[in-house]
Amino acid sequence: MWDPVMMFEAPVVRVEAQPTVSSNIQAEGRRADKLFIWTDCDREGENIGWEISQIVKAANRNLGDRDIKRAIFNNTDPDHLRQATLRPANLDLRQADAVSGRSEFDLRTGVAYTRFLTLTLKSNVPALKEEKAISYGSCQFPTLGFVVDRYKRVKDFKPEPFWYIDIKVKKGRKPVVFSWERGRLFDRLATTVIFEQCLNRSSTATVVKVNSKPATKYRPLPLTTIELQKQGARWLKMSSKKIMDVSLNVNRLNLSCSN
Repeated sequence: MWDPVMMFEAPVVRVEAQPTVSSNIQAEGRRADKLFIWTDCDREGENIGWEISQIVKAANRNLGDRDIKRAIFNNTDPDHLRQATLRPANLDLRQADAVSGRSEFDLRTGVAYTRFLTLTLKSNVPALKEEKAISYGSCQFPTLGFVVDRYKRVKDFKPEPFWYIDIKVKKGRKPVVFSWERGRLFDRLATTVIFEQCLNRSSTATVVKVNSKPATKYRPLPLTTIELQKQGARWLKMSSKKIMDVSLNVNRLNLSCSN
């Protein structure tokens, strides 16, 4: 049985999940004079772009670092993409190295501590089956903490009554609703006192100020990948993987229709 401490010194072996992607990049890279990378503009995208450049450079020895550029873009609006094409940048190797370092750190700590937890609990919990593992991850535990904290807040929530003043005025047949600046009060007596003061002062309301300004509503720009996942999870209750799978299928459908 391997000692968990040995996991920090064990060699890391990188294996391609989809070799066909790498072979396609190699085939296209052999015929290329330039390499223009369009991965996401974040650290992960920078790291993926670096991996692409290494595959292409290995397949095409004539391609140098000066021939490799990346696009800086945040959405797929045509004008924005044109500007990104006209203003290419170099790959940020510091961001790419940061992702590689973090990935190796997560792997080593995850494997070592998972093995440590599993061995420790198996010696104290006979019911734990031999093939089971108690998994640990640097992002896994904080995320679990957020979920547990939210669960406890919902479970321990105690509803508390509140009161507010609601004013509605009819102008012709159209009702006009006024919102109370205080919002709501948790003291019924205080709300009643304020309400009675309103009744005693006057039965007629007076408009003391009217503000108006023009408003322009522009059509929404295409969503970035992160924003697409956030909106899909919020409104459609879909997982990030499901959202990206649907997006990929839609893009394939659009390409097949255009062809």
